[in-house]
Amino acid sequence: MCLGFAWALGIFDAADPGRVFRILCDSFFATSVLLMGFGFLTAISAAGFFNIFGYSTEFIFSMIFPGMRKGKRSKDYYEYRKAKAGKKRAKWHIVIVGAFFFVCALVFLGLEAGL
Repeated sequence: MCLGFAWALGIFDAADPGRVFRILCDSFFATSVLLMGFGFLTAISAAGFFNIFGYSTEFIFSMIFPGMRKGKRSKDYYEYRKAKAGKKRAKWHIVIVGAFFFVCALVFLGLEAGL
């Protein structure tokens, strides 16, 4: 992903070392934002923050298409949350990798500023 950003920003055409460091800083930063954002979204989802959307979608579809779901539908939101509890896990390793890319972006920013 980082290499794709760097290629799109023109790293292979840049001759100036300051420009190369700037492109590397931007590409590592964009990658870190995407990875940490995805990791934090999985953590929020694992905590059950988005359960209400799943419950409401299931409820609406069961009202529109009554015979669609063969299994037992949850009667209320509390039962739905109990059934979903513990099934999702946060992907903290993605956040850690994103933080590593962020540190690399800071290093390249420092190298660019030092030139």
